[in-house]
Amino acid sequence: MLHEEVARLTRSWFGILMAAWKDHWPLARRWAFVKPRLLRLPHKAHGMEVDFCPLPDNVCDEHGLWLGLVVDHGLGLILMTSILDEPPIVQDLLKILSEAMECPLPSGRFRPEVVFLRDNPEWEQLFPHLGHVGIEAVVSEDLLYWDAKAEELIEWLKDRWSTPSEVVIQTDEEPTIGKILLELRILAHQFLFFEQPEKK
Repeated sequence: MLHEEVARLTRSWFGILMAAWKDHWPLARRWAFVKPRLLRLPHKAHGMEVDFCPLPDNVCDEHGLWLGLVVDHGLGLILMTSILDEPPIVQDLLKILSEAMECPLPSGRFRPEVVFLRDNPEWEQLFPHLGHVGIEAVVSEDLLYWDAKAEELIEWLKDRWSTPSEVVIQTDEEPTIGKILLELRILAHQFLFFEQPEKK
């Protein structure tokens, strides 16, 4: 019995350590896991816009959080959201893009032909990898779909951030950055899957 409990705890701690290590894997190692999954997705004549921006103070107080979005050109809808407590790096870009492609909602799983991004030297190391799976990376400062959806989501978050979310357990403790991130991520996913209006 004791042996089984030790084995269970060892597996649990090993899983935690592996998850933490994986979060710090270099881009090439992350890509090695992502590439086979993306190659299994259908290739569609769609474009996606992806970018990150700081969340304004009236959404996240003084914590300096960042909002990431992937927006589909054809549907004009957000495909995936990300809220970070540090400025994004290229691993964050890969994560949000791959999650958007593999998410079944709202447009089904697929690889786009083109991904549009703003000029950022940090992103350039991902471009050759995207090319290997048939995705062209195009640098553009005019991300009109992205800007419109980011403004829409930020305004939506402003209206709801002052009222504690019913799905977050409330305590008498001061909110930690972890709790703030959790609530904002829950709200962003609520908008993503249930609230965002469909393109007319």
